[in-house]
Amino acid sequence: KKPRYLPCYHTYCEECLVNLQRESTITCSKCNKSSTVPAGEGAKFPINFFFKRLVDELTLNRKLKSGERIDCNDCKIKRKALSWCIDCSAALCSDCCEYHKRVEKFDKHDVNSFEDIKSNNVHIKVTPTVKQMCELEGQGTHNMELNFYCEGAKSEFAKSNGAKSDGTKCGHLVCLYCITTEHNGHTHNTVAKMVKKHREELDVKMKPVEMLINRISKYHKQVASTKEKIEKQMIEVDKEIDAYYDELQRRLLKQREELK
Repeated sequence: KKPRYLPCYHTYCEECLVNLQRESTITCSKCNKSSTVPAGEGAKFPINFFFKRLVDELTLNRKLKSGERIDCNDCKIKRKALSWCIDCSAALCSDCCEYHKRVEKFDKHDVNSFEDIKSNNVHIKVTPTVKQMCELEGQGTHNMELNFYCEGAKSEFAKSNGAKSDGTKCGHLVCLYCITTEHNGHTHNTVAKMVKKHREELDVKMKPVEMLINRISKYHKQVASTKEKIEKQMIEVDKEIDAYYDELQRRLLKQREELK
């Protein structure tokens, strides 16, 4: 099941989106925000690749643990996979594994058999090495790599050329075909540049957060030190109380003996 996210950024599987759809809108059951369904189908909302990778990883490790069949990711025949290539993040059958060993490009790839992985109790990590492809339909499925980030915000040029605009921002990964059609006139940038831009912005925003964390850590150490001192003092006070009580008891016993 492909996890897809709504404009409110809450994620659902395709089946749940179909159940939530009412005519041309879907209302998020988590935040109650309504969204217009693209192309009349909830399945056309963008795929949440992070959740998809997580689901794939959990499914793969569950199958490996239970002994279920795992298909080869490389060959068209989908033979039974016997190994896992960490560099390709792919399950390989015996033939594809041999191909890996023969081809210089894959010569240094780290390939491990499922038997070794199970015996060493290793959790397989699925890394996003596979290209993310656009599944929207124009003249047939686009099937092009999602190399661009659409910020939306139609330009005056786009409006004058009849491009659709609702004054909102897209915030979607798009392919080259999307840029020339539905997202024509939007503000676009490559994913690599957007990642660099947002990383720099996050670095700037993280500096005061890191300073706050350091201050909190310092205060936490001070509190811990004060607590330790108080606990030591409480132990000493308890000892003094016990000693005083023992001395009183000793004196009372002595007086009782003297009065007899």
